[in-house]
Amino acid sequence: MKLAIKNPSIISGFKMSNEPRQYELDKSWLELLFKYMRCANIVTLLGGLVGIVCGLQILYYVSLILPISLAVLLAYRQRRIVVGCKGKKSVASIAVFLVIILGSLPLIYVFQSDLKVHFSNDKMEITGLYGRDISLSDVNKVEFCQSLPHINFKTNGFALSKTRLGNFRTKDGDPIVLFTHSDKDFVRITLKDGTIYYLSYKNEKATKRLWQKIQNIIDGKSKNGY
Repeated sequence: MKLAIKNPSIISGFKMSNEPRQYELDKSWLELLFKYMRCANIVTLLGGLVGIVCGLQILYYVSLILPISLAVLLAYRQRRIVVGCKGKKSVASIAVFLVIILGSLPLIYVFQSDLKVHFSNDKMEITGLYGRDISLSDVNKVEFCQSLPHINFKTNGFALSKTRLGNFRTKDGDPIVLFTHSDKDFVRITLKDGTIYYLSYKNEKATKRLWQKIQNIIDGKSKNGY
């Protein structure tokens, strides 16, 4: 923000006017914008700290996007422009609004998404983000467990609130693959090569039904000599 104060031309869609009346309006508007931005930065900092301390990833993510986006949008809505330049104000407002919408897409995805699993012959297909196929012939063990191991970090994955998708590493350094949409009750699948998957629906009963279905398929293959 200090750089923008010294050089306002770096602000997207903004240029100080050479027309005296508009120049004074632009100066007043910049002061208003920076005032809103300082308030937004405080809200972002507090929201981020609360999100990290309380483990509320949604609050952390929202605090990164909404305060600053709303501050810019409010500032642009209050910008006074002389006749002949009003089109720029509308374009800037629309651009900021689109940024807010695009930034909110991950939140919409999290609230709408759930585990999607399809079975076909020897294959279990997990669709969606980071989706993959698992050959049931490669499954060594299927278990129902109450909790996940402690996650240290994600190596190639997505995590927001109760949704965790992709590749992660545990506190002990073990790689695991997560397709989980809850904070308890998971299906743990261990493959013969040592790869470990954790799966869960938002609904506990659906997760238990998935565990039973996979177990029945594995048991059926064992009885048939596969």
